[in-house]
Amino acid sequence: MLLALVIPGVILLFAFFFAGGMLIFAVKARNRIRLIQAAPWCKADQLITGLAKMRGTIVALDKEDLLVSPMTKTRCVFFKFVVEEQRTRTVTRMEGNRRVTRTETYWHPIVTDVQAVTTAVQDKTGEALVDLKEAELTLKAMQATSGTFKSVPADIERTLQKRYGVSSKGLIFNKNMRYTEAVIEQGAKVFVVGHCKVKKSGTASFYKGDNPLLVTDKNEEDLVRHYKTRLIGFTVGAIVLPLFLGGVAAFTGFMLHKSKAAFALPQPKPQPQQPGPQGPQNPPGDTISPLLTQLQDPDPKKQAEAAKKLAERDVDDAHHDEVARALNPLLEGNDNSARDQALRAITKGWGTQENEAALKKLLNHKDAKVKNAAKAALDKLPK
Repeated sequence: MLLALVIPGVILLFAFFFAGGMLIFAVKARNRIRLIQAAPWCKADQLITGLAKMRGTIVALDKEDLLVSPMTKTRCVFFKFVVEEQRTRTVTRMEGNRRVTRTETYWHPIVTDVQAVTTAVQDKTGEALVDLKEAELTLKAMQATSGTFKSVPADIERTLQKRYGVSSKGLIFNKNMRYTEAVIEQGAKVFVVGHCKVKKSGTASFYKGDNPLLVTDKNEEDLVRHYKTRLIGFTVGAIVLPLFLGGVAAFTGFMLHKSKAAFALPQPKPQPQQPGPQGPQNPPGDTISPLLTQLQDPDPKKQAEAAKKLAERDVDDAHHDEVARALNPLLEGNDNSARDQALRAITKGWGTQENEAALKKLLNHKDAKVKNAAKAALDKLPK
């Protein structure tokens, strides 16, 4: 029963965890849409301290600082180069009431190289500095792959080995790898949204303030459409995922509960007592009959234990005579512990005249304690 509650609970916990993450991303996308729509359009010579958006050409302040991207060898002011290797891992999940283990593939990043130079966005009226290292960039990306029978171009392989110390070559076959590169070329058209600060000297600069600094090679409409797509996707995911995993949790709990019930041993139905010569055997609440049976056990230790328990119970008239007869073999036997406990039981009132002969024999015992106990037991016999 506990497993049927714990596993669904864990599934629901993950559901709400991922739903919460999706809601966070949805809120971020919504805030960026509002930021773009709220920022006023400005030319470079119209910029004032505050929120603004501007479209222009991106240029390096010093052309000597221009970068060369690793994959496409593009002269640029910014690049992000990511190399991922396809790997496998073993994952174990619960499916219904079964634990299923399978192997899955995933992309593991082994190189992430992001570089930028000091840049400005220009239009016909002037320019404003932009810190690309602080910016949230939305860019078109180039992608290439290599695999078992597909080699990466030789220049990229040389760059991987010389610059990053990795290789696409395996012992026999090529590794399954993916190469992604996003760049901002010198002179590219960009759209910038964010906080702007204008110094007394007239120098304007975009920076990351309370709101993010957005830079893209898209136009305003495409950027808004990009964030609207993310907003819808994450919102739908935040709603659908908990519902789906909630159903999985309910089904899993039901199957575990059903499985437990199916494998549980059926409980035998109580059988009615068959009446015998002396009425029903062992009626509810009868604690003497089991002890009477134990008195007749061949093991002296069990006999002594039963006699001891009888000495601690009140005399039951229904079993009085049977118990008295069963105590005689203990009185006449060779086990001292069983004999002593039988004497205690008789002294407590379980004896009858049937025990008199056995007790009188013990009056001649060499142990004075046994003699005294036998005498005390005789005195307790009913007249």
